[in-house]
Order: sequence, then C-alpha cells, then structure tokens
Amino acid sequence: MIKRLSILFSSIFVLLGHAQNYSIASFQKINELNGNFTGNLDINDNFGISIDYIGDLDGNGINDVAVGAYTDDDGGIDKGAVWILFLDANNQVLSHTKISDTSGNFTGTLDPDDRFGGAVAFLGDLNNDGRIELAVGADYDGDGGFWHGAVWILSLNNDGTVFSHSKISDTQGGFTGFINGDAIFGTDIENIGDLNGDGIQDLAVGSRRDADGGSRRGAVWILFMNADFTVNSFQKISDTQGNFFEPLDFEDYFGGSVVNIGDLDQDGVTDIVVGAYRDDDQISNSGSFYVLFLNANGTVKDYQKVSNLVGGLNGTLTVNALFGESIDGVVDIDNDGKIEIVVGALQQQNPTLSSQTGAFFLIELNTDGTVSEERMYTFGENCFSGNLNSGDFFGGGVSVLNDNGIYRFAVGAYKDSENGNDKGAVWILELGELAYSVLNSQDPTACGATDGQITLGNVSANTSYHVSYEIDGSTLFQSTTSNSNGELIITGLSTGIYTNITVTDTTIGCSDNVGSVTLNGNNLNVNFVTQLPSICGAADASIVVSNLGANFAYQITYQFNGVTEVLNFTSDADGEIILSNLLGGTYFSFEVLNTSLNCIDNLGDIFINQPDFNASFTESDVTSCNSADGTILIAGLVPNQSYVVDYFFQSNQIQSTYTADANGEILITNLSEGLYEFIMVIDTVSSCSDGIGSIQIEGVSLMLTPNTTDPSGCGMNDGTISFQSGIANETYTVSYMLNGAGQTVSVTADASGVILLDNLGAGNYTSIIVEEVATSCTTTIGDLVLDSTNFTVTASVINPSGCGMNDGTISFQSGTANETYSVSFMLNGAAQTVSVTADASGVILLNNLDAGNYTSIIVEEVATSCSTTIGDLVLDSTNFTVTASVINPSGCGINDGAISFQSGTANETYTVSYMLNGAAQTVSVTADASGVILLDNLGAGNYTSIIVEEVATSCSATIGDLVLDSTNFTVTASVTNPSGCGINDGSISFQGGDPNTVYIVSYEIDGTIFTETIIANAQGIILLENLGFGIYTNFTVEESGTGCLDMFAELTLICEEPQCFSVRKFFTPNNDGFNDTWHLEDVQGCPYIVYIFDRYGKLIKTLTPNLPAWDGTYRGRVLPSSDYWILIEYTLNDQELTYMTNITLRR
Repeated sequence: MIKRLSILFSSIFVLLGHAQNYSIASFQKINELNGNFTGNLDINDNFGISIDYIGDLDGNGINDVAVGAYTDDDGGIDKGAVWILFLDANNQVLSHTKISDTSGNFTGTLDPDDRFGGAVAFLGDLNNDGRIELAVGADYDGDGGFWHGAVWILSLNNDGTVFSHSKISDTQGGFTGFINGDAIFGTDIENIGDLNGDGIQDLAVGSRRDADGGSRRGAVWILFMNADFTVNSFQKISDTQGNFFEPLDFEDYFGGSVVNIGDLDQDGVTDIVVGAYRDDDQISNSGSFYVLFLNANGTVKDYQKVSNLVGGLNGTLTVNALFGESIDGVVDIDNDGKIEIVVGALQQQNPTLSSQTGAFFLIELNTDGTVSEERMYTFGENCFSGNLNSGDFFGGGVSVLNDNGIYRFAVGAYKDSENGNDKGAVWILELGELAYSVLNSQDPTACGATDGQITLGNVSANTSYHVSYEIDGSTLFQSTTSNSNGELIITGLSTGIYTNITVTDTTIGCSDNVGSVTLNGNNLNVNFVTQLPSICGAADASIVVSNLGANFAYQITYQFNGVTEVLNFTSDADGEIILSNLLGGTYFSFEVLNTSLNCIDNLGDIFINQPDFNASFTESDVTSCNSADGTILIAGLVPNQSYVVDYFFQSNQIQSTYTADANGEILITNLSEGLYEFIMVIDTVSSCSDGIGSIQIEGVSLMLTPNTTDPSGCGMNDGTISFQSGIANETYTVSYMLNGAGQTVSVTADASGVILLDNLGAGNYTSIIVEEVATSCTTTIGDLVLDSTNFTVTASVINPSGCGMNDGTISFQSGTANETYSVSFMLNGAAQTVSVTADASGVILLNNLDAGNYTSIIVEEVATSCSTTIGDLVLDSTNFTVTASVINPSGCGINDGAISFQSGTANETYTVSYMLNGAAQTVSVTADASGVILLDNLGAGNYTSIIVEEVATSCSATIGDLVLDSTNFTVTASVTNPSGCGINDGSISFQGGDPNTVYIVSYEIDGTIFTETIIANAQGIILLENLGFGIYTNFTVEESGTGCLDMFAELTLICEEPQCFSVRKFFTPNNDGFNDTWHLEDVQGCPYIVYIFDRYGKLIKTLTPNLPAWDGTYRGRVLPSSDYWILIEYTLNDQELTYMTNITLRR
C-alpha cells in the first residue's frame, strides 16, 4: 500500500527506559530470488507499487502484507493484481495468494489497463463478520470516462482469497461526485474512522490528477459510507473545494497518498496527511505533504505544509525525489508522545551511491503538523546495506509493521530488475541494534602454529567487512569478505585471548562488538619485569624474563633504536633470563623463542621508562664592563657521558659537544654579558634531553638619568639635555640622530658628574647613546624631544562675487604688524607661494583670488621661520541655469528635430557638448534675443552628457541625457505556398516599401538564422523567392539607409496535398461500424510509409500498404481524443517525397 490504517498508540513498546535504536538491525528482500517467495512475476509487473500490512491473517502471530502489482497481465494487458504474503518471524514468505482477473476467487470485471493494485489499504473488519476488508485502487479504470479510476473493497477469507467484493466508481457504489478529467480516483485509500459519528467507518480516497483549479493539481475525497460499503455522501478537498486554500500548481499531484494520523490537534476529530509528490518547492518534483486538520463534515479546519521550504524539514529533498508518493503510520517509536509517519521518496538521491535509488523518511510530527525529527533510510543510511540500484524506486510503497514492539518497515521497490526488467521487489527492514555473532572457533593445531580461526555469523552475504580485535595488548585488523552463507572466517590466528572483536561493514560504516574468544594451545606464556635506569641516559636498566623452562636454550629478538638484536641465552634454574646494561626506551617486537620446542611468545613492545632528566643550570656574571669571564654550570648529568649543548646568543645559534666530568657536570666558560636563550642539553647516547628557556649573564654598565630643558621660544637654540650620575670630570661621547643626521659630541662631566649638552634647538633627538671613554662602557638612552611653540593665526574667506570673477580673498588674523610672511598652498593641483606683509593690525591678506579648493595652506613668519598649518579652504562661485526642451524628428530618417535651452543671456555665445551614438560632439551657438540657445536639424537618437558653457564667463550647466524619438515604417506580408512538398518555389513578399531601396531581411527556420539583402522593385515590393514549405519565424525587415524596420513573429508556407493520395482529417474509433479506423484514401499506386506521433513526439503507429489502418490504440491501450501528427514518406514519378500534417482522433 501507499500508507496504512491503524493508529498504534496502544502498542508502544518501551526499550531501555524510552530509548529506541533507529538503526536497521536486519532486512529481507522478497522477490523471485529472495525471501522464499515462489510466486511467478513477469517483466513490467511492478510488484511493490503499493504495500500495506493486513494484520495476522493466518493466525501465526506475525503480521502479513498485501502487495500491489498494478501492471500484471493476468486476463489482459495491465489489468493488475494483488499478492497476499503470509510471513514468518524471519520476514520470509511462508505462502502466498494472488488476487487477479484469473485467480484468488475474485469475480469482479477488470479491463485492460485498469491497473488493479495501484493502491492497497487495510480497512479492518468494517462489518464485524470476522473477515477483514482490503481496499484496492484501480486508478486507470474507465468507468464514466478515460482514467476516471475506481476503488474495490474486498472481503477476504483467512487464506487470502476473496469472499465478496464491491466497487466504488463514477458509475457504481452510490458515488455521485464529479470526477474532473482523467483524475485517477483511487490513487490511494485510507480508513479515517467514523468521522461524522454515524457508527460507520468512513474513507479518504486520493485522486492525484483531478483538475479542480487547473490541470493535474489533485484532490482528496472524504467518503461517508453506508454499512453495505456504498457511499452515503461525500466532501471533496481540492484547490477549489473543502475549505482548503493552499494554491496548488500544475502536476502537484495532491492526493498521491493519504494516511490517517489520529486526532493530532486534540479537537476530537481525526486528521490526515496528504502527499503532493510532484510539488516543486525549491527543486523540481521534490515533493511535499500536507497535514490537514479536519472538521467532522470532512472540510479542512487548518493545514500545515511540509516540504523543502516549509514545515521544519531539515534534510534536503533532491530533484525528482517524489517525496510523498507513499505515506504510512502511525507510531510513537521513542514513546515521547509525538507520532511518527513513514514517507516514501522513490527517486531521492542516495548520498553513498550518488544515484537515485529512492529512500523513505521516518518523520516525527509536532501537534501543529510541523516536523520535530526526521531520519532517512536508504542504502548506507542508518545501517541499511541492502543492494539498491538507480531507478529501483525504493520507497514507492511503504507500510509499518509492529509486532509487539518490534518495528519493521515494508518498503516497495517496484522498478527493481534483479530478475527481469521492472519485475519489482519488497524489502522488510527491522529496527534494532546490529547483532553479529560468534558461530564457532578452532584452536591452533600445535605449539607456535598460526592456523587457528574464528567464524562470525549473521552478517550480510558477499559483503566486505573490517574486523579488529585485541590480543596481548595489541590491536590487530583484518579486511575480509563474507561468504554466500553470511559468514566471516578470521584465519591465521595463534593461541591467545582475542578481546573486543569488532565487525564493521566497510560500505555503510556500521559495526558490532561480538565480545571475546579464547584460542587455547601449548604456546609459551612468558612474563617479564623491567628495572629503570638510575638516571636518564644511564645504561644500567634491565629486563627480567621469567616463567620459562629451567635450563632451556632461548633466542630473544627485539628492535632498539632501529637496530635488530638477536641474543641467545640459557635460562637459569628458576626459569629466568636477565638482560642487563640496557638504556631506557622502547624495545620493539620483543619475542622469546624456545629453540628446542619452537614455541614462541611475542611480548609486543617493552618500554623502559627513563627517569626525568633534571639538569640544573647556574650562571656567574662578568666581573667588569665588556669582559668575557662569565660561566654557565650544568649539573645532574651522567658522569663521563657526552652531551651536545645548544643555545642562542645575540640571535646566533651556538652548538658544542662536551663530556661531563666525574661529578656529572659541564662548565661553559668565557661568556660575555647578555641573554643566552633556548639552552638545550642532549644526551648523545640516549634520547634524554633537558633545557631552560634563558639565562641572563649580567654585565657592568653605565646608569645615567636624562633631563631636558626646552628652547625658550620659536627659533631659539637655548635648550639642553643633561645626564646625571656620571663620574666627575670623566670624558664621555654622546651620539644621537637629529632630523635624520647623525651627531657625536665629546663632553666632560662636571664636578657633580653631570654630562651637559647645551645650545640645542627644538627637535627629536633619537638613538641617544652615552659612552664612557676610559672604560668603553655605554648606556642607551633612547629618544628625547625638545619642544618649541609655533605661532597661531585665524583664517577667513570672502567668495568671488560671481561666476568667472577673481575678487575673492583669504585673510589670516593675529599675525605680527608689518611683519613679512610666506603663504604656500595648492590650487587645482599646482603649488603656489605668495610673500605678504601683514598690515598694522597684523592681518595677512591674499586677494584677487578665483573660486577653487585651496589646500595644504601653510603660513610661515620669515624672520623667525615659525609656521602654522591652516589646512584646506574653499572659495565658491555660482554657475548659471538653463531649461531644456526637445522636438522629435517628423519621421523615420528625417533630421528636423531640435533641442533648445531657455534662460540664457541674449546674443551671448555658448558652447554645447554632448555624446551621440558613442561619438563626442561640440557645437558653438549664439543665443537669440530671448536668450534661447537652439540646436536644430537633429536626427533621432540618445543625446547624453549634455553640457552648456557660456564662453565669455566659462560658466556652465550640466543638462544630462535627452532622447529624440522617431517612428518606424510598416510593411504588409503575403505568402505564396510551394507547388509541392519537395519543391522550393514558394515566396514571401512585403508591400509598402520604398521603390528601388535596399532592405535587409532576416528570419529563422528549423533553428537556422538567414539574412538576405534585397532591393525593392518599382512598386516598393520586397520579395523573398525559392522557399520551401515550413514555419518561418522572427522576421525583421530593415531599411538599410535609414535603419527603420518592421517585424513579424511567424509566417508559414504549407505543403499542398500530394496527387497520389488524400488525407482524412479525423476518425471516430467507437466500434459503431462507421469511421472506426484511419487510413490514407484514394491511394493511386504510390508506395508509402506513414508514421503517426502523439503531440509529444512519441511514435505511436507505423502504416504501410500491407498494414494500412490504425484503430486508435497503442499496445492494446485505448488512446484519448487528441490531435496526432502524421509524417508520410512516399514515391511519386520516381521521386522520393515527404508530407506532414495532423489528424484528429474523436471519441
């Protein structure tokens, strides 16, 4: 079925305190090759198009299922069938019953192409007679009209055969609703309980191609039933009815599936979910479903849509996923009070295989119909590893099977082709944890043998697995493939305890730990203990190997520091061997071999830990300035051991090898003052190392304190820098940078030890270093600043009096009276400097200035060199304004247009510049006595970037863009058809052109664009000749000289009917003995082949003189009323010709 009936709230099975595993624990495929199914499936049966559980029909405690095969050919092409499958606890088929036109005790009348089994729905025991009722959709049933559809209600015996039946269609079962078009009533069926409270169970029926509101939008019918399975009344829910206001689109297929979800919103009325699996939300045909909250009269109270765009769905439905083509429920697997439904998406992209295998989704709903949680199931998801192929349509049908809390999903894959094209299949998937198992084990045959094995079961047959396990402290891995019996055999094993045996399906990544297995044998069981070195790097560690046989010869093998050691020993009387004088480290692959018995024990890797290397570092400072008598003492080393000492000093790396003395110490001497960084001590024998971040060896240096005194005023050189704490009367060299120049001064400290630099001007004194000459001791002072104070003036501007005037001024107040100043600035990108004398009030005046941006203004007092930075000032001026108007040219190609500008100055000269067709133009014009500036003799076009400038004043106005329009010409087209279908003597002429004028004509035919240059004749006719039949599109006729043009969307030249036959334009195949077939008429001996196509280009029929007639069917299927195209290839007078036209089929 496409969904199921029962609401299973009362059957919730609680696992591990409300915990539920959503992984697939096991699965079973059912078809001719799998699942013990012995039924006969034919090619294109589409077994699994629908599926539903039907309760425990045979009474063995396991739910059974009904499976549709809607194109089964029992009794006729595509009449359809339903299979009843009786299942066992392992999801295998115990037996089956087929219900069709020829089997299962079904006596209803099925017609070819009825597609009985397109939907199946378990209805329960509707009339309480002890027999269950099963609803079956026959969605292509022709009762009342083409593809109107029907629903059969079958009462079943316990063996799955039919006891009785009834039919609901456009003509039967008391149903009087209007089926709108090829609506496919019976797409899906659902028992929705007693909705109207009359004591009788009611039904919901999908009709996915119903045309309410527009073609193929879909609908759902609520059928209020009588006790005899006939319809009492109905309510339709569609784009135009049932209080459902969601705007549906063409081919949404609303009603493609339907399921009863109980009273979701707790208002006392049953609610339903309806699939619209070709909905295009976000992606074409991604699909959706609607949660419909119903009123008791079957109308919609409210609804919630769930798709890629709305409703809380987190996963992405892929293109053509067809999500919602099947729906089932209702369960609450995790017992959280929220229901879950199962939704099929039969062309969902598989993320593991990157192909459209199909999938289904387990979706948990909130009470408002939005999605709470979702899980996708397909190959590689949630531990499902069933073999799916692209185009299987896995998820085409879904049903939930709940056997006392064991949740299973029955899933149709009706395009599965494992044993023949589109035969179909059903998968049963069971939820739970993976449960791989240990079947048996085999001990090694002898001491040291590696022929033990462990056999694991309950895995998938012929599948790659990764097996890991632990033994003797090591983790080992094997990659292997299971055999056809679903067994994994781990070979090449020795004796030991194999723990944490984990089996992982390498394809889907799911795994299970099967525990531990012990393989017994006569191998060695060696023990060992280690003794650590006395100090890191010392060679006095040991390994004591015990639990050996007394006085036996043994060979011990290991790797240390990349070298393989093979040592031979004889155990002592206590069964022990001592390996001494060892370094700390890892002894890899430590093996003990009894050379007499050839028994071996691999102890793995033995690690002797090194004690912490705790070297100590002590420094002694230099004794005088610039001397190199500092030291670093490193202690805590192995006596007489060689070490590498590595450190950085003054950014240089220094590395030397030293030998520790008898006390385990190294003394590094002759060190200068400074910072010794990243000091490392590395044992050359072992991996021991230790270090210290840094050690500072202090030196003797000057300690001076600087002070500054700033100059007393602008331009004065009476500033000082002094350094206290020098030595009295000692000579010092002071070096520094001033204004980018290096300076060095020799200064003698005074009796107080003060070192004085005087007569200094203002400035930045940087990189100051003071050196005591006698000792060469130095100190770095750094940077000092002597400041001075500049003068300050206040700026003000007066703008020019008008456009083009240079009477603006800039003045600076607070200067010194009658003092000379230098004023520098930038104007229009050019630097300018002006010498100005301040007036008696100290005002510094710049006059006779033009409008502009005066930037980077600096005022300097010449006498003192003091300066102040003013920055930027602007002198503004006002441009003039004109108003533009246009006069368009009087006709196409005529240059009598004009542009005029009002409000100019009378008789003044103006320059007008603009862009026309990408070219710059400039025109000089004198305004008339009214101040109008006129541009005349203009053609049509876009006049852009228009600027009007008054020559005398250079004032300008920016107009922008103006357009002069013109009118195109008009011609009239006429056609002359070719004389025959293969003859190119047709023509197209255009009247209304200018005589003897050149025209460019372009058009498109059969996807190719043609352009021709034609001269109109003396009557102004433009003629295209030598044309064949066809549809000529996108015609353009352009007058070459003026660019004027006219256009035609489409002109058609038709092929006159051939002389050797005639074509009848319609026929009515109604089996009334009149005009029931179509064929060529009046055929006069010319050979022919007729190809008949539907309006989508699909070849329907081929006719020849031996098979001359068509009865309006395709592969036995009656085709609807429509137009059909015919292509005739024939021979006339030894010439091969073609003719194409259309005919009409009317019913």
